[in-house]
Amino acid sequence: EVASRQAIYTLLGLALHTPDWQFRWGPRERNAVMWRMRDRFRRVNAALLREATANASLSGMCTTMTAAVTQGCDLIVGHIGDSRAYLLHRGKLMQLTHDHTVGAGLIKDGTHEPNDPLVIELRGLLLQALGSNEGECNPQVSDYPLQDGDQLLLCTDGLTDMVDDVGIELVLNSASSAKSACRSLVDLALKNGGRDNVTVIVARYSIPPLE
Repeated sequence: EVASRQAIYTLLGLALHTPDWQFRWGPRERNAVMWRMRDRFRRVNAALLREATANASLSGMCTTMTAAVTQGCDLIVGHIGDSRAYLLHRGKLMQLTHDHTVGAGLIKDGTHEPNDPLVIELRGLLLQALGSNEGECNPQVSDYPLQDGDQLLLCTDGLTDMVDDVGIELVLNSASSAKSACRSLVDLALKNGGRDNVTVIVARYSIPPLE
């Protein structure tokens, strides 16, 4: 709880004190924003380490973080841990981030199936998080194109551990608004057991055609 709050405040502070905002947009500006995203995750990591060093009761605190920036038709996602970003495109849900967990690593290696009991047991064991040793903080930063009608979902594992991708896709496609989609997803996670905190953010994009 302390780590996540500190991480958000630190990230907001870094964003608000950006020396030069990217009003023009092209490959050079996109690369600059991606570099800044990666740099800010590492600065947040360093801030958590300083806080933990100064306060012994906070030793070992860590948090996951997933953040998104959009500029026109470009989406940039920064991620570390097991919170996730999804994109709903033409009614189909796509996971944009990779969980930094032991369980996800077993699936990626091709040695285990997603429903393997060992994967389920180890899916909460993080390999990367904010608050880790500096050399172990390697955030995933990627960019994606957006189209009219796309929906972006950012969520914690409190949702994805309780609701599968099919259920999430159904809610995003049927909800009347981004706000109602968030409420429905949280309610569904709680109904299915709600074993962890559930945080959900949904953005819907209306992009006019180029003239």
